[in-house]
Amino acid sequence: MLSDTQKLREQLKKKDKEITELKELLAEAEQEIKELNDFHGFQKPKPSVFESQFLNKLIKGSVFILVCALIIIVGIYPWIFKDGTTEDSKGSVAVEDNLNETGGTSDADSQELSQEENKENTAAQEAVKPEPKQMLIVKSDLGWLNVRTEPSVETGDIIKKINSEDEYEWLEKTDDNWYKIKIDSEGHTGFVSGEYIELK
Repeated sequence: MLSDTQKLREQLKKKDKEITELKELLAEAEQEIKELNDFHGFQKPKPSVFESQFLNKLIKGSVFILVCALIIIVGIYPWIFKDGTTEDSKGSVAVEDNLNETGGTSDADSQELSQEENKENTAAQEAVKPEPKQMLIVKSDLGWLNVRTEPSVETGDIIKKINSEDEYEWLEKTDDNWYKIKIDSEGHTGFVSGEYIELK
């Protein structure tokens, strides 16, 4: 039987032989790669349409032209409408002159008309002015107050609890000291007892 050292030597020899074979294969592969790199017949593929320099220049040029046209239009736009407004104003002046010449309304009549229009406008503005809101503050020792569907503890169901010191707009007051209040921005209403509120 072979000793352990002899077995190890044989294994080492086999490994050395495999390494040399691998080195030879590597050298052959490097040689083939070098030959492929030195091959002069290899042609670089043509660039695609999107990589073309001509197309890129064409796109940039068209964008530049569009931007210039937009700037010019923006610059000319006010002058076009300015001329239109001046023509309108001239036309209105001419109409007024024609009215005065043909026996139309005189300056005194026009002043009276404008005063009447001013009075009507002020009256309309006063009518449009909203009435000031009537507000109340919740004053409950418990820290909250029940809002009911009706102005009664017996028949009115509780629909919400509101916190003390909160402010609400009240719409009307009943004979038995209940207040109808607006409880949210959507216009829902309910009743609270006047004993636990303070008018603002």
